[in-house]
Amino acid sequence: MVASRFVSHFPEFAGWDVAAAPVRRASLSTTEWDVSLAEVLCSTDELRVRLVWRGMGVPEPLVFHQRLGGHLYRTSLVLISCNQGSVIVNGNHVPGRLRYAGEGFGASSAFLSLAEVWTATDKSS
Repeated sequence: MVASRFVSHFPEFAGWDVAAAPVRRASLSTTEWDVSLAEVLCSTDELRVRLVWRGMGVPEPLVFHQRLGGHLYRTSLVLISCNQGSVIVNGNHVPGRLRYAGEGFGASSAFLSLAEVWTATDKSS
């Protein structure tokens, strides 16, 4: 259900058959975590992806409803905006530009989303 009804409706996955993608075994670990820095490492046999967030703001709890793929969801999460972020794949920094306009929902393109829960609220779910 996640691949066919949920993920496939995000524009980043348009045209991908996510449900048919091969499953890969990966390990996920938190390598750093404090009030100013979060770092996560995700590894497979072929890839090591390190995600780094710095300049973390104040945690902000959010609850909202949205329609995705013809279904209504109630989304609740805790969001932490960050003023710096980086992605490193196999030791190489991935180029990109961070958009930061202050703290709060949508103000930064670098953020942590903690305890995120999507609950289908329509009867067909």
